[in-house]
Amino acid sequence: MLKLFTAPIPEHQALIDKTELDELKAKAALFDQLRTNQPLAIARQIATNACNVNKASTKRLDAINHNFELIEDFINQSSEIESYPMTHLMPPAKQRQRVLSQSSNSIASLRTLTARKQVFVSLPNCFPR
Repeated sequence: MLKLFTAPIPEHQALIDKTELDELKAKAALFDQLRTNQPLAIARQIATNACNVNKASTKRLDAINHNFELIEDFINQSSEIESYPMTHLMPPAKQRQRVLSQSSNSIASLRTLTARKQVFVSLPNCFPR
């Protein structure tokens, strides 16, 4: 039989589909579960973890920047050394010859003294007389 006239729905009630009702019940269950799992404690733990990760990342970034500066300084110093003419790094020919001659004389003297077993060590004058 057809119902031509139906009673009006009271203001405090609403008409919804069965699927909508099931969806709302599932969402309510999830909400209740979230409330019982202490969301504030979870949020605090997430915030604490984020702060710790941020601190660790900042330290790593500072270390990387420091290493970058050291490498940059090394490269700059290497470039400066490379640009020096070799003549500045080597003593003049006369000085090289004198050092070579003195070294040869010292070695010869040491060999002579060692052969005679008369090696004496001269101490610098560091004791007052």
